[in-house]
Amino acid sequence: MAVAVDPAVVLECARANVPEKTFQQDATFTTSTADGLERKLDVRILGERGEDGLRLNLRVTAPPATAGTTILIREREGQDDMRIFLPATGRAQAVTGSMAASKLLGTDFSYQDLKQMFGAMLDGSSSYLGEGEVATRAVQRLQLIPAAEEATPYATVEISFDKQSCVPLLADFRDTEAQSMRQLIADADSLTEQDNRHYATRYKLVDQGSSTQTTVDFTKVVYDDKLPRSAFHPSSFKNVE
Repeated sequence: MAVAVDPAVVLECARANVPEKTFQQDATFTTSTADGLERKLDVRILGERGEDGLRLNLRVTAPPATAGTTILIREREGQDDMRIFLPATGRAQAVTGSMAASKLLGTDFSYQDLKQMFGAMLDGSSSYLGEGEVATRAVQRLQLIPAAEEATPYATVEISFDKQSCVPLLADFRDTEAQSMRQLIADADSLTEQDNRHYATRYKLVDQGSSTQTTVDFTKVVYDDKLPRSAFHPSSFKNVE
């Protein structure tokens, strides 16, 4: 008989992969169309673990047309604080409600997908679905029911965590009919360990309602370095180069 596992134990193991203090890394988002056209977006990412949870500062460095666009995500109890600065307008605006699930800067990724990749799971209730296999690796599967404050278009999210490293290998976002709407898939071959923490260096986002597909590749990871506090403050996040 299979032994039930406390979902909190699995989630805590996944969160242990997030650095104790800070991290910084580069990312390249590649969005491709069915006819083979590609658009690349280079992003510098700063992250900090605060009292309320994870804080992220994402600044576009290329292409020139969108360089300087900066996103701030601060995990909060209830609804997260999310803001975006657009150089064209010279102003920062709050990201609220359904905007958090909208596509980000022409990619297939949303603000909520970014949280998922960095170990900040959606708020809500969770249950254990049992063990399984993803890309020949043993996984533990959880079902999350997002809290109302998350304002997501998904009724449930089924996440498969690598049993060995606790890295989420597959997040399946489903509607009220339990039909898959989109999947966030980690490349199991890209799993990496650094300073006793595990992470995937490549993810793919497949949206069933989209004609495009986006992958993201992470490089140059640095843990627990000193980062400017201003990078995570609503009034100054856009000014950090």
